[in-house]
Amino acid sequence: MSTTDVRLTAKAATRFYNIWMCIARLREKPRYGSALRWAVAALSLVTILTFIPYRIAALRYQPTPDVQMHIGKAAGGRAWSEIFLLRPGAGADTQPGYHIAVAQAARLLQNPTSLALALVITGFVVWCLASLLAVWNAEAWVWGLFLTVFSTRFAGQMLSGGPSLITGIAVTCLLIWFDRRPRNWGIAALLMGLAAATDAWVSGEWYMLFPLVLATGACDKNIGARVGLGWLLGSLAAWPLLWDSLRYLAADFSGHENWSNVLHFPLLERDACAPLIIAASILHHRARGWPWTWKTPSFCVLAMTWAGGMIYPRLWETVGCPALLVWLTGMAAENLGRAKAAGIRWHTFALATAFAATALCLRASADGNGWSGRQYASGFGPKFVLPTKGVVYTLDKDFARGALFNCPMSRWRLSAGFTDQDAEPEVREALSMSHKEAQTWQAVRALARMATPEDCLVVKDKHYGPGELATNVPGFSWQLVDAHWVGKRRRQ
Repeated sequence: MSTTDVRLTAKAATRFYNIWMCIARLREKPRYGSALRWAVAALSLVTILTFIPYRIAALRYQPTPDVQMHIGKAAGGRAWSEIFLLRPGAGADTQPGYHIAVAQAARLLQNPTSLALALVITGFVVWCLASLLAVWNAEAWVWGLFLTVFSTRFAGQMLSGGPSLITGIAVTCLLIWFDRRPRNWGIAALLMGLAAATDAWVSGEWYMLFPLVLATGACDKNIGARVGLGWLLGSLAAWPLLWDSLRYLAADFSGHENWSNVLHFPLLERDACAPLIIAASILHHRARGWPWTWKTPSFCVLAMTWAGGMIYPRLWETVGCPALLVWLTGMAAENLGRAKAAGIRWHTFALATAFAATALCLRASADGNGWSGRQYASGFGPKFVLPTKGVVYTLDKDFARGALFNCPMSRWRLSAGFTDQDAEPEVREALSMSHKEAQTWQAVRALARMATPEDCLVVKDKHYGPGELATNVPGFSWQLVDAHWVGKRRRQ
């Protein structure tokens, strides 16, 4: 090591020692220590709100195929009946507010990938700021978010960028307000009505706020009646959309996979960390002898959505995960108050907050496992060529939604991607056969019979060969493009 390196190292060590001594002196002065503690909390918030979106953008995170379908529909400006093969009278738009907002954003961002990325980042920042302003406790919010992120479903919901994001934000802010037991519950009922009306027009999931009515009613019947009245009046404000929303909910709720997998506890497989976090928090309170009560709206919503999520997992993802964030934030705020009363010094809080913020950023930067992991691929790559008009027949819903997302301005129609019950009778029959492995080729042949020379038939590559395709679907010429077989009917 040269003399210059020794001098630089000694100079850096001296600066570090001086900084450490300044911090040690501040520990003895509560006034300055408190200011430094809040500075650490503010720096943690700025880091979370800037670094995580930066990592999301750097890793090119993509939302789920369902959200991609909504983005493609809004960017293209077409009705559902002009995009998919639907039966007459089907295809009502139950998320008009979301589609209008995305259509306005699409005028500024022509690239669908950039548009989706902007929606994901904007939704994440808005959710963080709304919940932070509602709870008004930076340290408790950082700790609550750090614990909630262990629930994998919450991370996906917070970065969905889709219509259900509005429901999650509304649930978070309302539960924070309800847990505080406000004196004027009339204002709380008014806020519930406004949230239900906004949710009905933007996401079409006004019914997802009903567990909040039941939770407040479990804590106090009179309060539950007021909040329920606000929810009912707010939902009726979107009465043209109510019937279609309920019809889609019934079709989604009555899916065969929902009821057949109840005894297998699918929610434990999808989100096994959530009950462990709840149990650890309760045991921590019990071990310290602190009083704890289940009669809080957030915990009641947690219990109801976890039980209902065994049948309908979206209930837990949309309502239960935000309730988990609110409940853990409340527990963190309560522990923070007790720790202050016990005389714990400020540097302990500052170190804990800095640790939680650092862990959140590290999780966001873990490609493939963290928040910004590229979990969902697009429908097809840039080499994929689709017809300029006609119909794209396919049984792969994710492919159809990705195709709409990547080419929102195209004028072809898709056979799959929307709800099965609203599809044309021939397409619906083929989709029902595709759920059975033994009838897959029958379903493909049913679509092939409807295809004309202007249309194309897309089959997902399951290590099929050209000979197998020619045998099972005669009369088509096939080409392998981006892990999909694209077939065109030969002209006579």
